Amino acid sequence: MKRSTFFLLFLTCLIVWNHPLYSRDVSAPADAYVDVASLNVSPNTVEAYDDEASEQPLAGTTDFDQLDDRKIVVRWNYTGGEAIKDWHVYFKKGDGGFFYLDRTRSGSSSAYTWINPDVNIQYQLRVWGIKEAGGLVVLSQKEPFGYNLAGGDEIKLKTIANPDDIPEETAIVTDDLFHGTDLSGASDTDSLMERALAVKFNPGELDIFNTHIYASTDGATFDFLGQTGAEDLYFFRFDGNQTFSQDEKYIDGPQDGVSYWFRVFCLINGGGSFRMEAGPVDFFLDDGDSPSDPNLKPDIVILNFYTERTASNPEGDAFVVNVANQGSARAGSFKVIVQEMSETVHEWQVGGLDANQSIELRLADAGAGFLPERTAVADPENAIAELDETNNSFVASFDVWPTPTPNNTPTPNITPTPTITPTATTTPTPVFTFPPTPTPTLTPTLTPSPTEAPVVSTPTMTETPTAGEATPTGTEQPPSPTPISVEPTSTPTLMEEPPSPTPIPEPTDTPEPTATATTIPTPTPTLDESTVDQLIEIDLPEQPSDSLPLQLAWIPSGSFSMGSPLDEVERYEDEVLHNVTFTIGFYMGKYEITQSQWEAVMGSNPSYYAGNPDNPVENVSWYDCAQFCNALSALEGLTPVYDENSWQIDRNANGFRLPSETEWEYACRAGTTTRFYWGDSGSEIVMKQYCWYEKNADEGFWTNPHAEVEGAQQAGLKKPNAWGLYDMSGNVWEWCQDRYADYPAGDVVDPVSQESGLDRIIRGGSWLNYSYICRSAYRDYWSPDAFDFDTGFRIVRPYR
Repeated sequence: MKRSTFFLLFLTCLIVWNHPLYSRDVSAPADAYVDVASLNVSPNTVEAYDDEASEQPLAGTTDFDQLDDRKIVVRWNYTGGEAIKDWHVYFKKGDGGFFYLDRTRSGSSSAYTWINPDVNIQYQLRVWGIKEAGGLVVLSQKEPFGYNLAGGDEIKLKTIANPDDIPEETAIVTDDLFHGTDLSGASDTDSLMERALAVKFNPGELDIFNTHIYASTDGATFDFLGQTGAEDLYFFRFDGNQTFSQDEKYIDGPQDGVSYWFRVFCLINGGGSFRMEAGPVDFFLDDGDSPSDPNLKPDIVILNFYTERTASNPEGDAFVVNVANQGSARAGSFKVIVQEMSETVHEWQVGGLDANQSIELRLADAGAGFLPERTAVADPENAIAELDETNNSFVASFDVWPTPTPNNTPTPNITPTPTITPTATTTPTPVFTFPPTPTPTLTPTLTPSPTEAPVVSTPTMTETPTAGEATPTGTEQPPSPTPISVEPTSTPTLMEEPPSPTPIPEPTDTPEPTATATTIPTPTPTLDESTVDQLIEIDLPEQPSDSLPLQLAWIPSGSFSMGSPLDEVERYEDEVLHNVTFTIGFYMGKYEITQSQWEAVMGSNPSYYAGNPDNPVENVSWYDCAQFCNALSALEGLTPVYDENSWQIDRNANGFRLPSETEWEYACRAGTTTRFYWGDSGSEIVMKQYCWYEKNADEGFWTNPHAEVEGAQQAGLKKPNAWGLYDMSGNVWEWCQDRYADYPAGDVVDPVSQESGLDRIIRGGSWLNYSYICRSAYRDYWSPDAFDFDTGFRIVRPYR
């Protein structure tokens, strides 16, 4: 049930929400939860069953269902006697931690019906009860069970015992969960399909309730990788199926030639945490180009080094080293050691270099004792890089001799200048002038909006590899990193953050340019679209004059590829790629419907995050949104689309309605074919320019810069897509007209909405979702009578 993924971050923070109820004309379906007081569930445990009538637990067995009748019933029995506000259901898929599934919204419930679980999988269950008086009740299933389609194979169940051969309060990294040899300081080699690393730890006598795992590829900057979500799970698997991480360099699991460090934070009941470290491990593929290949060797070379004074800090000399891998294979981790007369002055740990990649390392405020200003020196006899065959790492070192102190005489061959000279000065000795790595100039290209060509600033930035203590150069300086923030966990109040590594000046990802709109040949439209108003504005007399207007932008006719290609990162199987053509355009809301617009039409405000009239309306069901469309149509003298008795639609009506799923994705992409409408990057520095999501709008998980308060944010504050639509990714989920169904197998021209099925489509992700959920192709669905604090909508109007 994909809809449930939007709660994962929210639930681990354990903020209990009370939803304001308001009048509705639509009756909710029968309760999905059943009374199981008479069924035989062991006290304080949770079990899985084949269906509502079954009394035989599935633990230790495999359940088989038909494809269109997949179901698992989760039941639990809590005998502690404390009042429970709400129950939350979690599941573990195979190895690793627990994922949030759904919530009952009722403390008296003791069962949950799970529709359409994935097949050919081993599962294990856990439920968390939120106490009225504060705190948690955690009930766990003791044994896993398997789930498969009728006619499939039995699932070979495997349980992984917690490590008992690791010293207390120690962490190690191993080849896999079933191996015990600590690979810290060594290397691991796996095949492409079996690549994995496992972090194992022993918390000893610590009273912990959860564990967070952080990873690094340079030994300095650590990123959140995942969490066990359990007080009694002492291992974590890092592989190609990893779904916790938000950083793109971890999404596909361990990569060939990359070094990994791990930090394990055990969160302690009562507050505080305990940190353990493991690694580094150099990871290689046995079918890749590793240093063990006799024909492909890395070649670490120190190209040059110099002292640099800046105009802004003329007294603080920076010592700069340029290092390159001039070999044919990727180099594993290595050290660069600066020595002054054979005494170590500074040491950098570098997380590997690709073939023919170079990096600039910078030691700030090195002092005048190094080299003259902007003097570049290349001395092969003085720069050594040796391969350590034991762990496939390099140690590069060289001596820097102090500059002679001048006797009231300017240093020879240095031209005094008040500013930094971009080229090295000439000295009598042989000089190697190292040209900096070519700097790509990022020039975002946008498809012009129907109304006007968007104005795009063209930042000029210098890419600097993020390794060691490299410092970015260029006209735009990335923000300094912030200390590590521990992911929020399953406690009713936020715990003290784990110790953070000392912040190191290091560049963040360089923003990618906005994706260029792809032009696809289309049939000749039946309308001269140049005559169409490119923007229409609806006057709502009851709406405050200083609030966002209700505007709809013209979406031109055209063709696009709906869904995602097979190689798109974090895609789902239901995103089947197919071509769609619109022979005539339509109007779509420039913004999500705001609270002031809803109130002006409907006379009330159901939103949980009420207060700012320009925030999107949320806490509305699909039926509520359809009623809004009808009411707005009536105000404008248009024919309403929806029959509010049957909820059938009049396809010939000229009133407002929800967008079809196809219209939504077509308008969202605005001609692009990338993961997001701005490109492929899901990095924070790029995401935060375009959308509100967990890193800047969910208090438990946000990083700087972020919103002042968590939740849905004011519409239109982020950059729009190429067609002038705002917040198509993040902020609030957007209801669509369609019911959920598989995509058609072939090409489609002028598609209509899917009206057969149960749940209705929602699109775009929300303020509390991971980055991958905000992808243009991501699909989700929900019951049309459901409503929540992160679900809203925008409207369309056909050209009639």
